[in-house]
Amino acid sequence: MKLDIVNTGLHSNQKYQPTPQNSAPASFSAALSAAQSGSNAQQASPHISGEWIWTESSDGISHATGPDGREWRRIDFDKVLTPEDKLLTGWPSPNNSKAQEIAMFIAMDRADGYLKGPVTKDYLFGNSAKGLVGLAERSPNLSLSDLNNVLKNLA
Repeated sequence: MKLDIVNTGLHSNQKYQPTPQNSAPASFSAALSAAQSGSNAQQASPHISGEWIWTESSDGISHATGPDGREWRRIDFDKVLTPEDKLLTGWPSPNNSKAQEIAMFIAMDRADGYLKGPVTKDYLFGNSAKGLVGLAERSPNLSLSDLNNVLKNLA
């Protein structure tokens, strides 16, 4: 599965699906639906047409400049997620949208370089002493219960 994203930041309101500039970011569930349906940047933004040239910058991560001049990034989660990440989340878990959302965060954080080692309890829940923001704080769709289900798989 691949997901095209634009203008991402580590802890900002990330845009998970291409949207016109100066508009509200798409919801994570909308991005998840788009990713599950195999949408790509051209399909997600039909008003942007023209030639797209994708360049793979690292394994599973490609970049392109759209005809409108905006930078786009495409992440192939199957390549970016580690085998351990897949076990933790049950990836691709087509019947569990919460597990998919957690996997998407992990993949995007790996692509950004924010997450380099294994997923930890601090990564999932945050640790203010270490200045880490947890997934529950970063996504209104994830509850502590959702993250506890993943935490069970860390043992």
